[in-house]
Amino acid sequence: FEVPEHVLNFNEVALQRLCVMAGDYGFGVSVERFGASSVPFAYLQRIDLVSVKIDISFVRHIHQSPDNQFFLRSAMQIAHSQGLKILAVGVESEQELETLTELGIDGAMGYHLGRPEANSLFDSI
Repeated sequence: FEVPEHVLNFNEVALQRLCVMAGDYGFGVSVERFGASSVPFAYLQRIDLVSVKIDISFVRHIHQSPDNQFFLRSAMQIAHSQGLKILAVGVESEQELETLTELGIDGAMGYHLGRPEANSLFDSI
């Protein structure tokens, strides 16, 4: 289950309850758009998440941005110290993927890795 990071500005307690339910029912909770809002990273210590998805604004042209590389290194240290996976969203080029790989990202998604495809399962809907 994914929740946008800005939700923490409104109701962190509800997200904590969702994570407890996740443990009870066998699913995980991930925060998406990580870094896009002004939420302090301290919530990573208080909430039992499985992963965070780095906001695309930090991924785009990361190979040309020392500031974004610094942010990602810092975010990975914090996330990994809490046992969280850190994922990159919106990888559009080989250069971005290479830089993310060198930085130690746990996973990535984006058009460089594969475009969306039609699925016959949904043809009847």
